[in-house]
Amino acid sequence: MCTEDEEYQECGSACPSTCENIDPICPRICRRGCFCKKGLVKRRDGKCVKPEKCQSSAPQPTGKQ
Repeated sequence: MCTEDEEYQECGSACPSTCENIDPICPRICRRGCFCKKGLVKRRDGKCVKPEKCQSSAPQPTGKQ
């Protein structure tokens, strides 16, 4: 079952966009499953986010040393 930010596709990309690779070069191979909705990319934690929100998954510096 897909999350609210995903949609099921019979022929989705074998190389979906992620925070680490927004625009992957990928062969045209279909893969069935849940994919992030248009305009969203998959973050490392598996959540679909807007590309500008990708940095928010990284730990923020506290300023302490």
